[in-house]
Amino acid sequence: MPSIAAFVRMMILFWKNGDVLEPILKALPDTLPKIGDEMKKSGKFTSDVSKMLKDDGGNPINAEKVSKQIATVLENTEFPSFSIPAPFPFHNQGSKTALKWAAFTIRQAADSIKIQVPTGIAMNPKTVGIGGFTVPIPDVDKPLDPYHISITKEVPDALNDVSEMLKTTANVLETLESNTIHLIKQTQGQMTQLGETFGTAGGLLYTTGNYVYCAGKIFCLEPPLPNDEMQCPPP
Repeated sequence: MPSIAAFVRMMILFWKNGDVLEPILKALPDTLPKIGDEMKKSGKFTSDVSKMLKDDGGNPINAEKVSKQIATVLENTEFPSFSIPAPFPFHNQGSKTALKWAAFTIRQAADSIKIQVPTGIAMNPKTVGIGGFTVPIPDVDKPLDPYHISITKEVPDALNDVSEMLKTTANVLETLESNTIHLIKQTQGQMTQLGETFGTAGGLLYTTGNYVYCAGKIFCLEPPLPNDEMQCPPP
């Protein structure tokens, strides 16, 4: 409770500034209802804006609901998975996503293209000396390879380069899938968080709107009623 001295000081202040306060005090009966009416409109508008943000169950479209629905869609997103049926090649490799199948097939092609081709032929037969000359003779113990023929094989550089390029492409595809899934999950988390933020902001706006609306009713000298469009929060 203010002390008597403080009350006296306030009354002296009013008395000293009476010429300034008089027109204000005279205008209050007309001004307050107008201010109150504007505050009621402002409070109602603020409350309506809050419903665009917060999911209170009564609005089919609002930012919180939409954000969380997007998050749910992203959470359940998977790349299409399918298996190659028999008798096609690699049908026993199991189910793979589209990107993994592409990487798998390209890697198989990379391994297949590394074909070794003959680059040289050499013979190492048995020999005997006849008249000062060395003469090759068939090896009777090896009828299928009597002269010990050996063939040198290697993968040509061109084919080897193509094979490595294909393997690099396969690696990129697998990385792309991994990164894409990670990005989807990251976005899903952000959308969920955004929905929570919208819900919190909407709740605060709704409460603020109610307070402004009810303050406007007081300025209009209107008591809060049970059937008011907006209910005043408890003091």
